Amino acid sequence: MSRRSIRAQLTQWYAFVMLAGLCLFGTVTFLALRHAITASKKQTLERREQRVFTYLRQLEANRDPRPWTLQLRDYADTAPEGNLIQVYDAHNRLFPQHGTQAVEIRWPSDVHCWAPCFGEDMVDGHVVQTMRQDVILATQPVQLCLAGSLTEHIDILQRFRTAMFWCLPLVLIVSMLGGYVLSGRALRPVDEMTQTAVEIGIMNLSRRIPVEDTGDEIQRLAEAWNDLLERLESSVTRQKQFTSDASHDLRTSIAVILATGQLTLRHQRTEEEYRDAIATMVSECDSTSHLLEDLLLLARGDEFPAKVRPVRVDMTTLIKEVSQRAAGLASAKSQQMQVCLPAEPVALLGDNKLLQRLLSILIDNAVKYTPEGGAIRIFLKRHVDGSVELGVQDTGIGIAAELLPKIFDRFYRADSVRNRNSGGFGLGLSIAKWISAAHTAEISVTSIPNQGATFIVRFPPWTQDYSMDPAELRMGTVLS
Repeated sequence: MSRRSIRAQLTQWYAFVMLAGLCLFGTVTFLALRHAITASKKQTLERREQRVFTYLRQLEANRDPRPWTLQLRDYADTAPEGNLIQVYDAHNRLFPQHGTQAVEIRWPSDVHCWAPCFGEDMVDGHVVQTMRQDVILATQPVQLCLAGSLTEHIDILQRFRTAMFWCLPLVLIVSMLGGYVLSGRALRPVDEMTQTAVEIGIMNLSRRIPVEDTGDEIQRLAEAWNDLLERLESSVTRQKQFTSDASHDLRTSIAVILATGQLTLRHQRTEEEYRDAIATMVSECDSTSHLLEDLLLLARGDEFPAKVRPVRVDMTTLIKEVSQRAAGLASAKSQQMQVCLPAEPVALLGDNKLLQRLLSILIDNAVKYTPEGGAIRIFLKRHVDGSVELGVQDTGIGIAAELLPKIFDRFYRADSVRNRNSGGFGLGLSIAKWISAAHTAEISVTSIPNQGATFIVRFPPWTQDYSMDPAELRMGTVLS
């Protein structure tokens, strides 16, 4: 498949547009010049007609006794257009008389021309402009016919046309050269961007395309490329970190399972020791299974943009169900769990399972990082603007301010307390953020170290389902 550069295509378009413009300009100019010449010749014939009338009236004023035909012959002998003046009556030609050497001209049609009638004819190989008009000469109605040569005018038109034909290729060549040079200057930044883009690889994603402050489309294109490279670099960096962390956790689980099995097989063990070893291996397998499930969920979320098939979800019922399941974990640590729901039910359009997973992650984190005897509060609010807030508040260890922007990163653990021994891999909040984005919601956190943290998911107004019948729900339900 042949490929042509944009520079060559622009040059061809420059040449085509210039050629079309010149042809149009030449045609319009030629027709305008021809019309102007024809109009000028018609005015000349009308002036000649007036000179004939003036000459005859002067002779009549001088009481010249000769017939007007003889008077007109004297005028024709002295006038340069003499043999191109002819007079006819209704039957034959009156002037010049038949038998004289008069030029035969095909005059306009035989209808009466009370106003001048114009036409063109060939006489002795020359084009002439003809004019015919019905007039009164010496009280006699006649047809006065005049003609004038167009040779000089046609010669001017031919010279103009020849000049245009000679100028056309010259201007076309100049336009092609100019278009080639201008397109080269215009596309030079694109060539530089292409060269830079070719040199950028996976090992030097930090390199950027130079941007000149021109304010044109090229600058916007370069800025768009740099934004793309920025996102690509960030994505690759996260992917490398993700792969490294995933490999570390998977390697740890495999190492624990392998070490447990090898140690168990070295010597004869009691049944209780075998059961303990198998329980350890099962626990690690279960932990690894959850890790792989979370990784698969996040991988799908990266490959396919966060999209859900929205259905009507009763958030009040969902919160009750999830909090009831988590109540046992809180009770085991002597924690008090409080659920605060609005008087009227709140329904959202979303994915029921994903929303349950979102709330479970937030509650599990609150239970894990809240000391024994602490408190956990789950609440749901509907604001005046129609938005809905789902929140989980705890009195746990909290998070330092400088660490808050990082806690939604994959495999990130805020401190040594939040480690793998607590049963997590640092993927829960990443999944919570992905589920929030899937529902066009925003998740945020506020925290004070050693006083607790509050996670809030804010759903925009358009995610609500207002078709739900209102029902009174009791607020301040306490689960312990």
